[in-house]
Parts: sequence; structure tokens; C-alpha cells
Amino acid sequence: MLRKGLTTTGTGAGIYALSQQVPEKILTLPSASPAHIVLDSLYLTTLNPARLSCALSSRNHPTYLYFLLHFLPCMDPFLSSAERKTLQKKEHALLALADTVIVPGPTLASYLKSESLYAGPIRHCPPGIEFTESGTPQPDPWKKDSRPRLITLGTLSRSKGQLEILSHLQQINPVFKGTWRLFGDLHREPDIHHRFKRKLRNSELKKSIHVCHGIPHSLIGPSLRGADLLVSASCFESYGMAIAEAAAMGVPVLAYQVGETQQWIKEGENGFLIPRGDRKKFAATLAELLYHPKKLLLLKQQAQKNPVGAFFPTWEITFQYFLAIFKKQEPPKTFYG
Repeated sequence: MLRKGLTTTGTGAGIYALSQQVPEKILTLPSASPAHIVLDSLYLTTLNPARLSCALSSRNHPTYLYFLLHFLPCMDPFLSSAERKTLQKKEHALLALADTVIVPGPTLASYLKSESLYAGPIRHCPPGIEFTESGTPQPDPWKKDSRPRLITLGTLSRSKGQLEILSHLQQINPVFKGTWRLFGDLHREPDIHHRFKRKLRNSELKKSIHVCHGIPHSLIGPSLRGADLLVSASCFESYGMAIAEAAAMGVPVLAYQVGETQQWIKEGENGFLIPRGDRKKFAATLAELLYHPKKLLLLKQQAQKNPVGAFFPTWEITFQYFLAIFKKQEPPKTFYG
């Protein structure tokens, strides 16, 4: 959406480039005016710090480098101590080249400081929370499904916790009779995908659980809006986009307390936040809501009736936040994603 904003307003350009191509792309940027280059956090694990530094110093005109950190790889709680140190060393070397680092919220900013990964200026740019609806009216995705209607958004992975949720649903007695829809990339962690399929294959819940891969964002909105509860067992969030989207839409949430979730979820009013790692309390809260559908319905009514006071920017507002970061210098010229 930021790339789209740059293109439509003529304030910059969005360029796709493989990591090994980035230094060369930087050297070929126009030199008529200062260049403002924003690198996506995905490059943190693949860029060569020495090559990037050489490309930046080889330019004849002022060049400003920014990293847009929608997540930080070294924060993954499942990394070993050695893996985390290796990642942090590389991330520190790359971030040291940046004039400014852009983060979605205070959680990531605090981590950067506490781990001494970056000592320079940090600016906040929260993501836009809105769904661009499809031009063609979509049928009610829950019309033929029985209550309760659960939904989970996010890449099928160890850190997102879908396997944990499946285990909780399998242990519920009497058997879970509702519907659980999962939207996200299924192939990022093949081992987790295989384990999930194997676990589901041997379950009574096969007809109640629907895994959806490659669904356009515009088609996820109606499904989220029609759900009774967004369930997230993610133990690693820099922000918590899916939870923010659910809260903004008036959909109650059950999640671990990660990222910026405390900004949007009020305990018992529009959801429940469980201390990270407390699987027993997470399972008990989920079971309580499923055993008492009237309680879940009341929670949804409250979430829709009393939207949280948190401010959810649209992508248009987010784009203005993004541009404001560059006001003390020239307008932004390039965004890499």
C-alpha cells in the first residue's frame, strides 16, 4: 500500500529487487537530487552489509537510508541462543547503515533499544487498518456454517500457534461443533503444514476446519467480519495486524499478550489477552467461550457496540505518516519492498 501511494502521488517509486540486486539498483538510481531509500525488513536476513555500505558510499549525491521494520527476525522465540546472536549481529551491521529506522509501534522500538541493535533515530508509522472490498458482491461465507464461527489469520507456522489451537479444539468435550477458518500462507514452513494436515486427518474435526491458502485480502474482510471470534495463539508479534483488524471490525479476540495487542483489546469487553505461554489459561478461556455460546454472542455484541478507543489509521493516513518522516529532508524518492 505504501508503494501504491508513492506511485499514484508521484512522490516515489516501488522497486522489487532480489537481495543481491539491491547494491546495483542503488548505484543506478538517478543522481539529479538526493535519494531516499527505504528497505523492507525482509532484507535483514539476506543483504550483505559490506556490499550495501559500498554502494551507498559510492553515490555522488546525498543518499539517505531507512529500514521499514514491520518485524524483526531475531525476535522469534523459537530461535536458539546461537541463532539469535547470529541474526542480531547481522541485523546490527545493517541497521547501523541506516539514517532512520521506521517501526509500527513501541514494542519493536523498545526491543531495538534494549538489545542495542540500533542507536539512531526511530520513527513510528503504524500500518493502515482497512479492507478493500472486492467489486463483486460476495456470498455470506458463514451462511451454511453452524456457530460458533472461529477465524485465524496468519502464515501457518510454529510461532503463529495454529497447531496449538487445533490441539485445544481436539481436547474439547463435547466435540467442537462450530467452524474454524484459517487464512494464510501454507508453504512458508512445510514441516508445520504436514504436521497440521496429519493431525487434522486423524481428527473428528475434519469437516469443521477449513484451511485457505492464497486468498486475496479483499476476500478475507467479509469472512473476518462474519466471525464470532478471532483466535490467535501467536507468541511472536511485532505489531499484531490481524488482531488490530479484528478489533477495528468489532470482532472479539482471544490471543496471547504480544505486540501492541493491549492497545486494542479490553479484557472481557472485546476479547481476552492471555499471558504469553500460559497454554492452560488459553485453552480454558477458549473452552469457556465455546461451552457457553451465549457468552460468546454477548462478547461479540459488546465488541460491535463499543468499539475500542484506539485509533486505527486508514492506509491513506498511514501514507501521510510515512511521508512526514522525510519532511526534514527532501521528499522520499524510492521505496524497496
